[in-house]
Amino acid sequence: MEWNYAAKDKPNSLKRKSMGHEEVDVPLHHIKRLKDINVNKVSKHAEEAKFVIEVAMETIEDKQNEIRKLKSYVNTQRRRLQSLIELNKHLHDNNLISDTVRKNLDVSI
Repeated sequence: MEWNYAAKDKPNSLKRKSMGHEEVDVPLHHIKRLKDINVNKVSKHAEEAKFVIEVAMETIEDKQNEIRKLKSYVNTQRRRLQSLIELNKHLHDNNLISDTVRKNLDVSI
């Protein structure tokens, strides 16, 4: 059994060689749940189906980790933006910057 792991041209698909040595392209963007996988369409052999499900589960876990990291990054950026806005307001309230400078900073933030 030979597997082709190089799906670089289509990152959202699973490219592999099936038991019959024909290359099969299984799109993963339609798969949101494991029950969405049509095992008969993907494979005629149990070990191939098991492999496809394992790869799909790994892909789902990777995407969940990526989403978690991106959410953390977005929250960090929101806190940073809020801090800059508060700093701008504080400087203006204490007459350390003029109205013109504050407006320019508001635009750049």
